[in-house]
Amino acid sequence: MALDDRTTTFDLDRSAAALPGRSDAAVRLLVLLAVFAALTAIVVALTLPLDDGFDELAHYSYVRAMAEHPALLPDYEALRLLDDHRLGWSEAPNYLAHPPLYHLLAAPLAALTPGDPRLLRLVDVGLVVVGLLLAGFGGLTRLADPAARVVFVATLFGLPVTIGVAGLINNDDLMIAEIGALFFLLARGTAAPWAIALLLALLGWTKFTGFVAAAIAVVLLRASLIADGRGRLLSAETLAPAAGLLVGLLPTLATLILHGRPIWVPSAFPDWFEAMPAADRTAIDIFDFARLYLDHLGRRLPYRADAFDAGVILIALAAAAAASLRPGRTDRLGRTLARVGLTTSAAFVAIHFGHSWLSLQNQGILADLQTRYLAAIWPFVSFCIALGLTGLPPPLRSAAIALHLAGLAAISVVGAGVFRFAGVI
Repeated sequence: MALDDRTTTFDLDRSAAALPGRSDAAVRLLVLLAVFAALTAIVVALTLPLDDGFDELAHYSYVRAMAEHPALLPDYEALRLLDDHRLGWSEAPNYLAHPPLYHLLAAPLAALTPGDPRLLRLVDVGLVVVGLLLAGFGGLTRLADPAARVVFVATLFGLPVTIGVAGLINNDDLMIAEIGALFFLLARGTAAPWAIALLLALLGWTKFTGFVAAAIAVVLLRASLIADGRGRLLSAETLAPAAGLLVGLLPTLATLILHGRPIWVPSAFPDWFEAMPAADRTAIDIFDFARLYLDHLGRRLPYRADAFDAGVILIALAAAAAASLRPGRTDRLGRTLARVGLTTSAAFVAIHFGHSWLSLQNQGILADLQTRYLAAIWPFVSFCIALGLTGLPPPLRSAAIALHLAGLAAISVVGAGVFRFAGVI
């Protein structure tokens, strides 16, 4: 369709941008999964000891530090971990080096209930559920095929670690809300440039992984529209997101200036961080590491990470997403969004792989191999998988969809409960 100069950045197909109705099966599934995710995360939030969740004591300590001494550019080397009673400070250094937005926003809540994380955890549950709902409603506006809509929603909630982290104090929760809002705006195609800019800036001050994913997606989508003649380079639709990118880059630039590298690394990681001795890591080449990379991410993919070896699932998910390059049942913006989402996901994984490889080479640290980092690209991955599977030839389509949904159920919290009940794990 032809555009005039009044068209906003992503206002490409108003006819497909109506919110889905409540009677739609995919919408009912979306709401059902959101309720289930919220209830599961609330149980975690109310019952899990503070030091049981990965990184949670470190995040809570960071929050408490911001409550006492708020700072836009914290001195990471001065941050400490709380002691076992959660009320006083230990001499142990805090190893986190995230931008401070989440921790600054959480500080007033933590100050209300010192030593008790439950109030802040419940707020985090809300952030994750809202983020997933926004991403869900955004994606559904671009999918007409009923099967694609169901697959998209199921996959969106199919990253089990998302539910797990929702019940913990973690800046991933705010990032998931921001990524969900961004995906909603990009999928709807009616976003004002300032809204895209604001989310980019917020992501940059929340979590670097989310900022990288968002920056790649926005730049690629904008470049695609300009290349197709559906946008202009010198326009508010380009300059406003560019300004958001610059604001979001500020904490990374500050870290680079102060510490000589874009991401601060502590001199010593905690003893419980998974690491490889220097003698062992020198014998690993990049191909060995690729196998290690898939193995670690695969083992952390299911809700019960100690019960599965799921590296093959990652390969299957990537293949399903790549199938979205086939002609699909979606509109023009949907096809563009799929291409951008697939490229964004591939670029993000390549960057994550490279960073993890350097971490192993330099420090022997394997803690960077975290499936939860995929939350930054998961709405895009889910959208591509939905188009990929439902675009397969008829003999394969039904079987592939059934296998995919069964796999999601097996690695989910529901699957963990069924397998435990059956005595498998």
